[in-house]
Amino acid sequence: MNKKAEEVLFEQIIFIVLNVVFFLILLAFVFNSASGAFVTEQFYAKQIALLIDAAEPGTMISLEITDAYNIAKNNNLDAQNIINIKDNNVIVKLSSSRIYAFKFFNDVNIEKSIRLPNSGTGDRVFLDLFIKEKN
Repeated sequence: MNKKAEEVLFEQIIFIVLNVVFFLILLAFVFNSASGAFVTEQFYAKQIALLIDAAEPGTMISLEITDAYNIAKNNNLDAQNIINIKDNNVIVKLSSSRIYAFKFFNDVNIEKSIRLPNSGTGDRVFLDLFIKEKN
């Protein structure tokens, strides 16, 4: 082969490889979005952060998180670690590949507990948050 033919062949191989990589990334995003984890992580993180911002010290918040629990359970994650609150961030992790964090502004301490289905809640799961004054 001459040099021109090698150059065209090399360009075609690069083009095909880049297209395959692009479509694999696109398929991975679609798969993660289809599982519902991505949207559910955003929903719960934002809602919890808004509830904390609106709460006064001494408030007890109980939020049903059965949907998040089911997604985390399908992804083999520990139920007690799907929602965490650290450094004024609500951190939600429903899949092993990523987390979603959303900041809140209320300067309070928060005690968190998760009530699982076997603790008298039927088949529902609840997140309990107790808002306390910052020391």
